[in-house]
Amino acid sequence: MSAAILAGGTGFAQTKKASKDGKPAARQEPAPAPAAPVDAPAVPAHPSPYNFPGVQYPRIEADSRVNFRFNAPIAQKLQVSIVNVPFAMVKSADGVWTYTSAPQAPGYHNYWMIVDGAIVLDPATQAFIGYGHMCNAFEVPEPGVDFYDIKDVPHSNVLIKNCFAKTTNTWRHILVYTPRDKQLQPFG
Repeated sequence: MSAAILAGGTGFAQTKKASKDGKPAARQEPAPAPAAPVDAPAVPAHPSPYNFPGVQYPRIEADSRVNFRFNAPIAQKLQVSIVNVPFAMVKSADGVWTYTSAPQAPGYHNYWMIVDGAIVLDPATQAFIGYGHMCNAFEVPEPGVDFYDIKDVPHSNVLIKNCFAKTTNTWRHILVYTPRDKQLQPFG
């Protein structure tokens, strides 16, 4: 019992690191988030990055509005719920429901469809967990900010192996990081 208390209590100990001159170390502040230049050009209209290949909707417009299309010819009422706020969609003669949102803030947004009162996923996009259930998502880019964009740059490698540890007489799962431009020879 006392061992558990001692082990649990050690997590609360805090130490203050001092610099070489004996003064308290300066507090490290996080780097500011990337910010768009004021004169950044708008991002051209494009399908959501979470759409399946070849699927055009949801579509992010240059003005940050999002166009949704959903095929449900026998549905009586259809809504798209964007960040848990439902918006009525309009049905065309061919049974396709559409909605164009107001401009959305840059970043990731969850959404789902509500078909005749039932929450339904959009089959055209990937599914995620949010708001306590499965949902879909779209992402609105911020003009001039490409920090999070996928870029063709040299990448590092992670080798995943199982190795026998003689000291513990057990198999261990290890991850070995190799810096870019370095080759790691396979284990013998």
